Amino acid sequence: MPSFLETLIDPLEAGEFANLFWDKTPFSCHSASRNIETVYSQINAISIESLFQHHDGKIRLHKINSLGQYLSVECKTLAEAQTSFANGTSVAFLNVESWLGLAQTIRDNLANILQISPTCFECVAFATPVGSGVPFHFDGTEVLILQLYGKKTWKIAPNAVEFPTVPFAPSCVTPIIPELELYATPESLMVPLDKITTIELKTGSLLFLPRGYWHETKSLELSISLSFVSQIPSLLDLLMNAIRKHFVKIPNWRCPIRPNGICYVDIEKDLKDFAADALVSVVNSELSRLGFENKKNSTHGWLNEIRSSDESRSENIKLYFNTDRKSVMKVKLCG
Repeated sequence: MPSFLETLIDPLEAGEFANLFWDKTPFSCHSASRNIETVYSQINAISIESLFQHHDGKIRLHKINSLGQYLSVECKTLAEAQTSFANGTSVAFLNVESWLGLAQTIRDNLANILQISPTCFECVAFATPVGSGVPFHFDGTEVLILQLYGKKTWKIAPNAVEFPTVPFAPSCVTPIIPELELYATPESLMVPLDKITTIELKTGSLLFLPRGYWHETKSLELSISLSFVSQIPSLLDLLMNAIRKHFVKIPNWRCPIRPNGICYVDIEKDLKDFAADALVSVVNSELSRLGFENKKNSTHGWLNEIRSSDESRSENIKLYFNTDRKSVMKVKLCG
């Protein structure tokens, strides 16, 4: 018996879905499964009213201010969220997997297919009034979107910046985040207008966006969707965590730096004591905790495996999307 998510991704097999995810290939599909009506009955049980009634976690408002900036701001009260939604603002309900059974099921199915821990994903429910949406931006995470109700148009495009660590929404008044400036140029942070693909999602449609993919949305009807946002760490994340876990145990490394420059830490000795082998052990332990299997004997070997895999991929990324709602089609993007 296929899982809930496997019914949604039909005609894709679970293995094909996983390959597209890990190969960082965007795709969309609309199930042709004979079991889809059973799935729809669970999807249709979710409404705007139920979201406002049952959600007791954080809520964010997604809007554009008078200066043209795209903002995601925390909502202080449920009444504020309801008023904002009535006035045409998109509302995001964070961590709905904590109470919404459907979100829990799909999150667990997703983790099972990808063979990682369910804690690597959180689910955000979006309620979007007709005509509302968000301008072009990108996120520093992978996102799988399930359209529950209504129709929404997505315009998506590849990003010249690989694996951004932070989100970004360009505007004439939005400064580039300092960390982003370290590896991205102003030119690379422009939407590639000649590579935009438009996709329309309706009830039961799925869309996967790799980390950093540009996207813009507009709701054609009152819309509800679930976004499964990855919390999958990068090796950089694990490295920084490992370093902190080690040095936070040493009192002099926790001591404030004095303005006279006096340092009571033998930095060179401490760094040598924090040997590479110890670091590899800590990082591999974190990988194992998250459900990732390191097939190499060291993190260095694991990195080489990733590098070799990336080099063997085609220069032209393939976008998988469903135009006739009956099958998954492949289209090569230019560039």
